[in-house]
Amino acid sequence: MFSRLPLRCPRLVGVGLFLVIPLLLTACTAPQNTFAGQGDQARTILGLYWLLIGAAAFVGVVVIAMLLYAFFRFRHRPGAGEPQEVHGNTRLEIAWFLIPTIIVLIVAIPSWRTIFRFGQAPPPNALQVQVVAHQWWWEFRYLNHRGPDGNPIVSGNELYLPVGQPVALTLVSSDVIHSFWVPRLAGKMDANPGVTTRLTFTPHETGTFYGQCAEFCGLSHALMRFRVKVLPAEEFQQWVQRRQAHTLPPLVGDVQRGWEVFQARGCNACHTIDGTSARGIIGPNLTGMASRDGIAAMALPNTPEAMARWLRNPPAVKAGAKMPNLNLTDEEISALVAFMAALK
Repeated sequence: MFSRLPLRCPRLVGVGLFLVIPLLLTACTAPQNTFAGQGDQARTILGLYWLLIGAAAFVGVVVIAMLLYAFFRFRHRPGAGEPQEVHGNTRLEIAWFLIPTIIVLIVAIPSWRTIFRFGQAPPPNALQVQVVAHQWWWEFRYLNHRGPDGNPIVSGNELYLPVGQPVALTLVSSDVIHSFWVPRLAGKMDANPGVTTRLTFTPHETGTFYGQCAEFCGLSHALMRFRVKVLPAEEFQQWVQRRQAHTLPPLVGDVQRGWEVFQARGCNACHTIDGTSARGIIGPNLTGMASRDGIAAMALPNTPEAMARWLRNPPAVKAGAKMPNLNLTDEEISALVAFMAALK
């Protein structure tokens, strides 16, 4: 049997590499790749990853090498007789006590330091944002920046941050347990009903980063996504100023008809549009809807066709969605799509 192994092993190794390498390469280019950290916390966690992987690889290689050595060195030989029994070996016993202890300390000390570092209070210049998790969307309240009514600026499913400035998130949930996770910026943090949790990190690069609820939270858990837009400091301030001065677009043609349908169908009871009488808080704030990457917490791309599909029957797109099927007519849907496209 053993004589046939050398012929089969290269084939098995080749098949394994053929299956595994494409999978690994696919993961490396994914937008939620944890090995491409762009925030201080994500990079620190990545350092721990490599430490743990290195320690595990060292242990694995040593154990396998010792097994192979024992397998061949002490294999049965014709006429060799019974092997000699060994009763205790002080040097070996000290070695297999010290080596695991040293490995555990090498892994544990950096882990403890990281845990205590992440638990420190945020710096005074941190941007304060309250994150409210809902089934199945995200609400972001910018506590440092307030609108004309004195309330914090609010965005839905897109979190805007300035590059290089620490951000201090306080997380809560309005219903069940969720978990906030942006793999390339920071680690996971649960959002619990009735309990406030905290997460502090600093984004080091501008760009769009993909986030996802990482705690199973119901039918549409997989569609509870969001984006983090990290902007240069000047652009972030411009975004804040646009939100503070937001008003309705010119109401003409389909846009005017869409605003009328929005009010007549009661959309304003669930959604807020800054600078208008629409002040509902059950659903996401729709201010700036036209500039978002996606619809319904990124369940659909932000296109006129996708918006019409969503408005026609929301639960058909997102199972369990709180937004009901209002049985809108094609004319009403067309007007609402035009109105949403005008909300810059």
